[in-house]
Amino acid sequence: MKLHKDCITCLGRIGHQVARNACKDRHAKREVVRLGEAVLREAFRPDKCPPWLASRALEEISAVTGESDPYHSVRQKEMAAAQKIYRRISSLFGGDFTSCVELAVLGNNLDFFRDTRDLEAVLIEEHGRRPNFYIDHIERAQSVLNSLKNGSVLFLADNAGEVFFDIPLMENINSLGAKVVYGVKDKPFLNDLTWADLEEFGILSQIPRVMSTGTAAILDLQSLSEAFRQELETCDLIISKGQANYECLSELPIKRNIFYLLKAKCQPISRALNVPLNSHVALLAETSVKENSTRQDEAGDRPV
Repeated sequence: MKLHKDCITCLGRIGHQVARNACKDRHAKREVVRLGEAVLREAFRPDKCPPWLASRALEEISAVTGESDPYHSVRQKEMAAAQKIYRRISSLFGGDFTSCVELAVLGNNLDFFRDTRDLEAVLIEEHGRRPNFYIDHIERAQSVLNSLKNGSVLFLADNAGEVFFDIPLMENINSLGAKVVYGVKDKPFLNDLTWADLEEFGILSQIPRVMSTGTAAILDLQSLSEAFRQELETCDLIISKGQANYECLSELPIKRNIFYLLKAKCQPISRALNVPLNSHVALLAETSVKENSTRQDEAGDRPV
């Protein structure tokens, strides 16, 4: 998905968050906010995706503050809160494929713009309602998985706290005979899950196979490690969690089946997918999805 002018306002919060997390005095905080806003204005390119612009802003800010991971404490708090919430609500979901997908998408309510203190209220409020998918290709995705005999599935992680909501889906897919690889960031990028987060939280052993991307954001194939790029280009199915992965993958020349699982939290995403704001999406695409083709292909496939 290409950058939209609306992305500037949303990504502008990054400077404020980094200032709060990494700066101690008011002057330094003001300078970080000013720098972040300047980078977003000057580096904006309509041919790039939102995570590209976010990464540019973070690089410039990190060079000034000397803080390479200003979201480390945010991710740790998010994971602790999410694990607590998961333990409270997981028993309300079954172990079948559909229930596991619903649980995974419920976890996508996590967002780096949301205060961790709000997470429990949001997820507890959501748990009593099954996600009402505006695009629902869950049965189609299960059919694809059922056809995979010892096939490979690359599961792209999103926000750090979502890992607890992702594990049941990975276990279910493994039980169907496919082999799941959980793709996590190698380097810190906002509140996205990293290999180091799994180690620090002591849950790395709970996931049969984890592979790092070799980079902070999946912006292009060249930036990825050779092993991860090969996995991305040869797996039988990609499960893509969250908006940022959709924004990046939908612009890459990847000819694989992709199962996008996300909540459309902003207007550019809702317009790209042609769904109402805050809709839950379970979209199966045979290749990377472009905005126009998505609208055409999915227009007649939504519940009224």
